[in-house]
Amino acid sequence: MEINASPAFFKELYQFEEVYQLADVDTFVVWVLIDYPQQTRIPETTLAFLHKILGAIQLKAQDFRIADVSAGKVWENYSLPALVPYRQVWGFGNALKTVFPTLNLTAYTPQTIEGILYLQAENLETIQTDVQHKNSLWQALQKTK
Repeated sequence: MEINASPAFFKELYQFEEVYQLADVDTFVVWVLIDYPQQTRIPETTLAFLHKILGAIQLKAQDFRIADVSAGKVWENYSLPALVPYRQVWGFGNALKTVFPTLNLTAYTPQTIEGILYLQAENLETIQTDVQHKNSLWQALQKTK
């Protein structure tokens, strides 16, 4: 079903005096899923580490989105082609299972399913403090290019 997203449509629908043009569809390469159920937001040191990871593989801010999937939201239909603005999904901790409960992935083994590359990894704190996990993540990220 096609949606009429013209400014005239919104002006008529919402009776706004001023109508703004819709931005282009949000597209990005990597959707990074994290899971922090015990906290309201990711700790600053962990976020800095995540940005260091993303920078190490030369991703710019427009290339990725980070989502905390523990916020109690309903996560469904993210694999429908019409709704997918990303080409890769990286899940840290239990985040991938929250959004894609039917996926059965091995940690640090990138897998492509229906044109989307998925990467499951340990939670960021474990990776940040364990050299073996850092190396495993780095090797996996090299395969995502």
